Amino acid sequence: MMSHRHRNALALIVGMLCLGCTIGGTARAGVDIDLRASVPIGDDSQLFFGINSQYYDRDRADVEQWGGQCRNPDDLAVMLFLARHSGRPPAQLIAMRHDGLTWWQIGLRLNVPMDVWFVSMSRDPGPPYGKAYGHWRKHQRDRRHTFVLSDREARDFVAARMLHEYYRVDVPTAMKWRASGRDLRTLANREYRQRHDGEKSNGRSERGRKDKRSRSDDDRGHGRDKSHR
Repeated sequence: MMSHRHRNALALIVGMLCLGCTIGGTARAGVDIDLRASVPIGDDSQLFFGINSQYYDRDRADVEQWGGQCRNPDDLAVMLFLARHSGRPPAQLIAMRHDGLTWWQIGLRLNVPMDVWFVSMSRDPGPPYGKAYGHWRKHQRDRRHTFVLSDREARDFVAARMLHEYYRVDVPTAMKWRASGRDLRTLANREYRQRHDGEKSNGRSERGRKDKRSRSDDDRGHGRDKSHR
């Protein structure tokens, strides 16, 4: 029989492992930072590569190279998503894609669990997610049931997850953004600029106010000098 001391030690180890998993998951989610020091944010493609590089923890030069091989900007994020969950190099996924496989087929061949495509929600979302979510909930425990995501659905799910985790918005909000029909590059770049250009504008405004106060002080000082002449 396991002693009381051993049970306590085991409980402590399990608790530390769980805490480590929680911290690891939190560190990867919501990693939005100011990229202006390293990325020309006025360039849509470069900004999107920078965001993907930060979110997926990949070298930006590599992300740019892979992105150049994806006709649809959404496919860059899907490819990096599958690379993360399969542990395979992105070049292998790109080659499989060029062979004509869908993203879902690539995931199956690389043994990516079906459940990783879906973000847990208390209720089924509306379009374009509702049909796939309902089907998944109904058959997720029945491994004999054939379940398929189209490329469009794969892109939608990865886009919603990335927006949710990178910008720390709730899942319904991320899905609502995606339901507008805009691609992930447009959505991610727009949110980045709204957040960080606002900081830049506020900084310019504050500097402008300080400069204005400084000029006013100088003018008053000049006025006093003239009065004493």
